[in-house]
Amino acid sequence: MYLFTLHNEKPEVLVTQQNQGNPEGYLYFKPTDNQALASGFASIVNHN
Repeated sequence: MYLFTLHNEKPEVLVTQQNQGNPEGYLYFKPTDNQALASGFASIVNHN
């Protein structure tokens, strides 16, 4: 699952491949390695 967000006013694409619950009930995200997706989102946010 991807999360498209702004962090410190900059576009950021986060991803999780977590498919099981955990005791805390949280989802853990990390920055995506998919540079095409990150660049595409940045382009949309920056109107390029």
